[in-house]
Amino acid sequence: MHGVAPCLLDLEKGGEAEAISGGLLTAGPDILIGSDNRLAEWCGAAGFPVPERIGVAHLNLASDVTGWAGIGQNHEQIGATAVDQLASLLTLRQFATPDRRTVLVPGVWRAGKTTPNRLMV
Repeated sequence: MHGVAPCLLDLEKGGEAEAISGGLLTAGPDILIGSDNRLAEWCGAAGFPVPERIGVAHLNLASDVTGWAGIGQNHEQIGATAVDQLASLLTLRQFATPDRRTVLVPGVWRAGKTTPNRLMV
């Protein structure tokens, strides 16, 4: 296995399709992973239609990327966990800023229309 350099886009400058095209021609990946809902559009504009030529996965599936493949962040569970934590602090009468805590609510992979079937084996 070899490393693939990340394709970092400067959204202030534009030229996303050109940047993607250059990165894809150089690295030749099977899939791009990102967090912008325009990623599939940019790939298509660069001559790499999704999912026919390249797959795209989103890191935070939400209503703006319905049907995409990627990570479902369990937004409802994250909110419920935050409310539980707050209720616990109030019940224990801990009104000061609490010690920093990390609570992991795992994401879930969701297959979708933006990844070709050959990658889902």
